[in-house]
Amino acid sequence: MSNIYFFLDGLFVHFLLQICPKSNTKVKIELTIELSESMLDSEGNIQEGLNEAGCIAAIEAMKHLDTDGSAIEVGGKTWRTKGQYEKAYQTPYGEVVVARHVYQSAGGGKTYCPMERNARIVVTSTPMFAKQISSKTANGVAREVQRDLRENHKREVAVSYIQNLSEAVGSIVQAREESENYEPPEIDSKIASVGIGLDGTCMLMCEEGWREAMVGTISLYDDEGERQHTIYLGATPEYGKKRFLERLEREIKQTKDRYPHVTVLHPKQIDEQKQWLKESCHQLKHDFGSAENLYNQMVQAIGEKELTQTMRENLQAAITYFRNHLSQMDYAQFRQKTYPIVSGVTEAACKTLVKQRLCCSGMRWKERGASIILSLRALVLTSTRWEQFWNKLDQYGFLVAA
Repeated sequence: MSNIYFFLDGLFVHFLLQICPKSNTKVKIELTIELSESMLDSEGNIQEGLNEAGCIAAIEAMKHLDTDGSAIEVGGKTWRTKGQYEKAYQTPYGEVVVARHVYQSAGGGKTYCPMERNARIVVTSTPMFAKQISSKTANGVAREVQRDLRENHKREVAVSYIQNLSEAVGSIVQAREESENYEPPEIDSKIASVGIGLDGTCMLMCEEGWREAMVGTISLYDDEGERQHTIYLGATPEYGKKRFLERLEREIKQTKDRYPHVTVLHPKQIDEQKQWLKESCHQLKHDFGSAENLYNQMVQAIGEKELTQTMRENLQAAITYFRNHLSQMDYAQFRQKTYPIVSGVTEAACKTLVKQRLCCSGMRWKERGASIILSLRALVLTSTRWEQFWNKLDQYGFLVAA
C-alpha cells in the first residue's frame, strides 16, 4: 500500500494505492477530491481526479502485462532483457511513463518489447485511446478532435499525434478489408430481402481536382419492407473502380451466404426531375404494368410534330432508360413482395459517408489521407463493425501496426 499526492492547478488530490500481493490482478485506489460551491467546478475537479486515478491504474495494468525479466523465445531465438527502460504512453486519462523490459537477441540488432505486444499498443497509445481518437477522427478534423479532448476529457494532445495515430489505425482497417468477415448485429426480425446500391459523389483532390469517390450500401430488410441494417463501403478515386467493385462483390457474397434464402435486389434511381414522370409516379408505383404502359406512350409520343428538339432528345433519353430498365421497374409487384424500390439509402450514404466529412469548406485531400478517413468512417457508420474490429485486434494483436 502506498500514498500518492498530486497538486492539480492548486487542487490537492490524495490517492491511496493498494495492489493485492497474492494475485497482482487488482488495484484499489482511494482518492480525496475537494468539492466546490459550484457544481461545474466540482465536476471538473472530479474529472481531473479520475483522470489521475486512471493514469495510476493504467501504469499498473501495463506493468501487469510485462515479463519478469526472464529469457523468452521469439522466432526460434532466445531473447534476453537489456533492462527496464522508461517510455511515455498515451492513455484516455493522460500521458504515463512506464518502465518496461526491452529484449534483444544474442546477435544484437532490433529490440522487442513484450509489454507493448501484450498491451496491444498502437504507436505509443493504449488500445482504448487509439479507438477513441480514430473514432473521433472519422467524424471530424484533427483540430476538432484536439478541441474535444481538451474541453470534454481534460486531455491535451498534439494535432500531429492525432493524425499519426488515426493513420496507423486506418492502415490496419484497410489491411483487413480484403479478408475480414464481420457479423451483422442481432436482428429480431426475419431478413426477407437485401438491397444493394452503388453510387458516386465528387470530392476535391489536391492534385487531380474534383474526382468521383465510390459509395456502396448493402441494406437488410424484413418481411414488411422495413430496413434493419446497412453496410457502408467507400473508396477514394485512386482506389480504382475495379478494386472497389471486388470488395462490394465479396460483401454481397458474404451476405448471400449468411442469408441464403433472401431475395437480393439492385435498385436503380428514378429520374424525378421530369415533370411528366412526377405526374405519373403514383401510377408507376401502385399499378401493375404501368411501366410498360408509360414506355408505349412515350414511344408513340416521340413522333409528334409539336415537340421541340430539346423535348425530343429528353423524351428519347427517357425511352432508352425505360427500355433498358423495364424489367426492374415493376414497382407495384415489388411493393407487393415488400422489396425496396428506391436507392435513397445509397444516395444518403454519399452525403453521410463522403460529403459530411471530406467536402467541408476549404478541404482538399491527398489519396492516402482520404482513403484512411473513408475506411474509418465506413467502419464506424456500419453498426457493430467498429466494436468487432477492436475486439478482434484485442484478441489477435496489432501485427500490421507492429
